[in-house]
Amino acid sequence: MHLPRVDFIGVGTIPLIEWQLSGFVSMAIVTYRGDDKCGSSALGSFEAEADACQYALAYTKAESERRLLMTLIE
Repeated sequence: MHLPRVDFIGVGTIPLIEWQLSGFVSMAIVTYRGDDKCGSSALGSFEAEADACQYALAYTKAESERRLLMTLIE
């Protein structure tokens, strides 16, 4: 399942949720400023689709904050 893009501190996140036999697997595509894009590997397997989406968004928000802090330190 492809969900709408979520913007957070200048970073765009598109959560991807896929159904597998083990449950809903969450992944994400992240677009940083300057069109620098990266994708996550499988972030985890969840019983509910909403839980998978929530985890993908929380993970990418934390990663975006970490990356922003690293640019401020440099």
